[in-house]
Amino acid sequence: MADVVTDWRDYLIAQLELAREAGTFDEKTLIAAGRRAGVSRERDRINVFAGEWTRGDVTEIARPTLLVRYWKRRSKQLAGEETADPTELHAAQGAMLVELRAHQKLSGLERPWFYIVEASRIDEDPEEWGIEFLLQGFTANVAVIP
Repeated sequence: MADVVTDWRDYLIAQLELAREAGTFDEKTLIAAGRRAGVSRERDRINVFAGEWTRGDVTEIARPTLLVRYWKRRSKQLAGEETADPTELHAAQGAMLVELRAHQKLSGLERPWFYIVEASRIDEDPEEWGIEFLLQGFTANVAVIP
């Protein structure tokens, strides 16, 4: 059996790369697998990585998660009491939500069956300046004894 989370992550990265090519994201946006933290000064970045596996209310169903972090480029340091305008983060969050929802069925993958966007959070901290999305997948629980 293939690695469910890796297949799902790779599928989602491929879809995000197609969205970048179609103009949904800046053409210089770097899309990659794996964790990353900290503000992005050079260009927009999107990282996709595995979260936790949980068991739902039904023992036969597993719920793997993926985290998608989207950093908007932030080249300017804030001075003193200056505050950043989060408008671009709100717009980026909306665009990503539309893109993620377009691929919830996971065409061409056997597992997971589908996913939902469980949560989305904007981080206005000038040292992060991005958005995080929690995706909850639904698939057969391979840990259940038949």
